[in-house]
Amino acid sequence: MRVRKWMFITLAAVAALQEIRAVSATEVCSASARRANLDFKLHDVDGHEIALSHFRGDVVLINFWATWCTPCRVEIPDFIGLYAKYHERGLVILGVSVDDPVPRLVSFVAEFRMTYPVLVGAERHDFLDAFGQLAGFPTSLLISREGKVCARYEGRIDKTNLEGRIQALLKTNRSGSLGPGQ
Repeated sequence: MRVRKWMFITLAAVAALQEIRAVSATEVCSASARRANLDFKLHDVDGHEIALSHFRGDVVLINFWATWCTPCRVEIPDFIGLYAKYHERGLVILGVSVDDPVPRLVSFVAEFRMTYPVLVGAERHDFLDAFGQLAGFPTSLLISREGKVCARYEGRIDKTNLEGRIQALLKTNRSGSLGPGQ
């Protein structure tokens, strides 16, 4: 009985320490991080023009992907889940297709039940170049509410790591300071 009691106490202590060790926004985004250029307008798969500047003040994940890219297909369900969970708190996920024509994108978005905005990036070299050379796909950028590029992911993203960073960045209010009680 004593062993069980001590095991329970030890497990509770470990869980409490893990909770305390939550990632802070300052750990996620360096003060020297470069600013993201959000002065672009792209069309979504429905033909609507989307101004990226509209998302200033939100935490933005820009995901550059292609329909033929297997790791891209694997991470899309994670993005759908994160978008559903955190969109109301200020997370915006923008999927930027780099190659396919709109008709193919429309069917792909429907097939994968993508709920976040999907933008047409094909032939938009000005936009693609603004975020640095894309060595491969997927490539994603996590941008803070202050408009700084806090993380760049090349290849498939670890959902747990990404979610921790998103949570930390969402704790800041739109002015960049920590929200009440943080």
